[in-house]
Amino acid sequence: MPTVLRLAPLGIAALLLASACSEESAAAPSAPAAAPSHAPALTKELVPPLMSGLVPGVATEADVTAVFAASETVKDKSLGGTAKVEYGEKPAIRATFAPKDAILRGEAWFVPDDGGGPARLQRIELVTKEPGTCKWIVENVGKDPEASRRIGSNRKFGELKGGANYSGGSPDGKQPVDIECHPSTRDGAAIETVVYGIVSPGGSSMRVQTE
Repeated sequence: MPTVLRLAPLGIAALLLASACSEESAAAPSAPAAAPSHAPALTKELVPPLMSGLVPGVATEADVTAVFAASETVKDKSLGGTAKVEYGEKPAIRATFAPKDAILRGEAWFVPDDGGGPARLQRIELVTKEPGTCKWIVENVGKDPEASRRIGSNRKFGELKGGANYSGGSPDGKQPVDIECHPSTRDGAAIETVVYGIVSPGGSSMRVQTE
């Protein structure tokens, strides 16, 4: 007896094929959403001359203390110190600066890289008697539209009366950066206070607790 080959109708075959493709698509994992990138990312061109090219997130403790004279350095116990020092809820190092040239005072905070790398600059605050830094920040950082907004924040950024309050990004774009400059007076003399600080996932909390 001859063999009879029966073929499914075209409509049923197409339906079966579509169903199989649909099951494969549902089973395929979706690609993770890209993390937001904070901008403008800090470079040497976005830090004022007062900071001598020291970029938060890049400059090490040795880089900073080679430029500014550290009058006191306090380290967390886990980093070989004798105190509880934290920046953004991570073990940290804080260095305070003695007056030098146009700098009246200052301080810097450092956190080691993940995995035990060198302690890198997270925040620096400088008080100077030399005018012009706030203007420099407005002209060089403020010209980027991204500096006037921050992903996930309704905080207002921009030029202030005589000063500035901008937002930037860490060099890798993963964390926002506070960029501030405020004019004031001290003993009747004009001064400017400059702050560049990476906002860590744990916030910008800073703590030094000595025994």
